[in-house]
Amino acid sequence: MNTALKKAVRIASVLLVSAIIIPAFTSCSILLPKEQEPLPPPLAEPPEPSYNLYTVKRMDLVNQIQESGIFIPVTEYPLSFGDNSGRIAEINIKSGEFVRKGDLLAKLDVEDLEYNISQMEIELKKQKLSFEKMNIDYEKLLSDIKAAKAALAAAQDEEARRQAQASLDNLERQRQKTDIDIEIYKLNLKQQETNLERAKQRLENALLRSPINGIVSFAEGLDPGDWVDSNRTICTVVDPTNLYLRLNSTSVSGLYMGMAADVEINGETYKGTVVMTPNSTSQRPSDQRLRNAIILTVDDLPLSVLPGDQAIVRVLLEQRSDALVIPKAGLRTYGSRNYVLVREGDKNREVDIDIGMQTATYLEVISGLEEGDVIILR
Repeated sequence: MNTALKKAVRIASVLLVSAIIIPAFTSCSILLPKEQEPLPPPLAEPPEPSYNLYTVKRMDLVNQIQESGIFIPVTEYPLSFGDNSGRIAEINIKSGEFVRKGDLLAKLDVEDLEYNISQMEIELKKQKLSFEKMNIDYEKLLSDIKAAKAALAAAQDEEARRQAQASLDNLERQRQKTDIDIEIYKLNLKQQETNLERAKQRLENALLRSPINGIVSFAEGLDPGDWVDSNRTICTVVDPTNLYLRLNSTSVSGLYMGMAADVEINGETYKGTVVMTPNSTSQRPSDQRLRNAIILTVDDLPLSVLPGDQAIVRVLLEQRSDALVIPKAGLRTYGSRNYVLVREGDKNREVDIDIGMQTATYLEVISGLEEGDVIILR
């Protein structure tokens, strides 16, 4: 087979294969499924709005203050050793203890002072005995003068009169000197008595005694041997039978003098009266306990109530009977406008209202709503 013939055979073979393959691919493409277009997402139904609803109704409104107070004594006695200073010799006080008037609460170490006082008392007694002897001698001197005057009057001659006069003159000089000595002695006695009284007062100031029947509300933690400076408060004694009830004015407002209050003590209710507020006096109280305070008295206060005990105070400020009310959560404001959202069927409507009395949770509706209206709360 020549070259031309071979070339023709190869070309024919290629064409034959092509004729077989191309239709096969074409038929395959015809048999493959077509790609589907993406479906649109389903539309979500919007949820029904959820409202916190309230039906307008009538009720009694009471606006009152309820606050916890603490009992404090009307009078308290801070006790110190005054100008004395020294070491504690005896201490007999504990906070919360009952004490009686005159009880020895504490004592300074004053042994030297006690010794000096005893010596001064002995010396003063000796001086008084000497003064008594001087008075006895003075009485005798006056008797001698009286006798000398009688002798002078009875003298019969010149010599007797001269001697009697000389004796009388001598006695008179003694009397004049004794009068001066007596005055000096009196002054010395008075000075010694004054010194003794001052020493005894110093001793008394070194003895800390309770001025009343009361309770020790404060006591320094001192032990025998501890040093205390002058005018240092060692303890405070209060009268538990005369108490005030104190409220903190920073947490309470709207009270004034003379207002009545209910005071609850251990489940029992007593009548109280406001007797002082921060605005009731123009002067700042010197007693720290009364600053920024509202003070009440309580009638028929039980003796079992002590300083530091607590009570619940209720003061009625305002009340309404059968008032049309809504919760404060239903009120909406815009500037000076007060309004609510009223629910009617499936619609909401803004309604302006006028409000009156308010409590911590409710407010009175004067106009704009009627009983049975339904409002949306915030």
